[in-house]
Amino acid sequence: MLAGGILAGAVGFGAAQYANGAWPFQRAEQGPSETERLRQSVAAQAERIAALEAQAERLASDLAQLPPPPDISPLASGLEGLGARLDGLSSRLDGLEQRVADLENRPLAEAGASAEAVAAYERELAAMRQMLEEELARIRQEKDSVQERQASAAEQARQVLQQAALASLRAAIADGAPFAAPLQELAATGVEVPRALADLASEGVPTLATLQAQFPQAARAALAAAIRAEADQGRIDRFTAFLRTQLGARSLEPREGDDPDAVLSRAEAALRKGNLARALSELEALPEAGREIMADWVAAASRRLQAERAVADLAARLNG
Repeated sequence: MLAGGILAGAVGFGAAQYANGAWPFQRAEQGPSETERLRQSVAAQAERIAALEAQAERLASDLAQLPPPPDISPLASGLEGLGARLDGLSSRLDGLEQRVADLENRPLAEAGASAEAVAAYERELAAMRQMLEEELARIRQEKDSVQERQASAAEQARQVLQQAALASLRAAIADGAPFAAPLQELAATGVEVPRALADLASEGVPTLATLQAQFPQAARAALAAAIRAEADQGRIDRFTAFLRTQLGARSLEPREGDDPDAVLSRAEAALRKGNLARALSELEALPEAGREIMADWVAAASRRLQAERAVADLAARLNG
């Protein structure tokens, strides 16, 4: 009888609280067990280590394939020598042309020689002038060729520096580190740095492994908020909502449907594959209460997605 009285009192108290719309015995949301959380943490760390190792191997391969910057100092020295030689020949040519002009304007009597001798001298000077003009044209052509080679070497060196800075930028984004330094290196080579990257450079962006590790806790909180909102709107009864929020259970495999649990399951599946764009797109279907809880995670994931897209566009522009 005593036990029955206690049980009846407990049932009455619970019924009264239920009728008043309260959430009795409120406590923190139940999630996975401690062992399960440790297992998930170890698995996430293993995935992150594997992703970082793969990224490091790709970056090392990219850097190994980059050619060394060419040495353009011999070209510069040759160009200076040709320029001096060209200036000397131009001066000599100008002097000879002036002498020929003076001779042509001088009367034959003043020359003190016969017309045949003057004509022979003029022919010799004309031949010499033609020879010098041909030599001058050859030197100018050689000078243009050296300038072209110098410009090509400088452009090749600039491209090598750009690819090295781009590789450093990708490594920093993969590691979640600031990337202002590689952006400055790109700007020094004449590249217009995207504003989307410049705004994120000082702090960097979260790694994919970090976003994957933070998602489950945020998803449980978002699901609980969405369930409470549905109960407040009368879409589900409060007792069912109370049990679901206390258990904290949610789908870990993607499933169809437009309910919050299904939406979160598809978003997490896309995230595990590294598809941030798909994950963010799925989360847009959450009810407002769930979106508010996921707002911080969504903002962090959006920053990373923004950086990834900006780097892809930058790489395409440089390679194009």
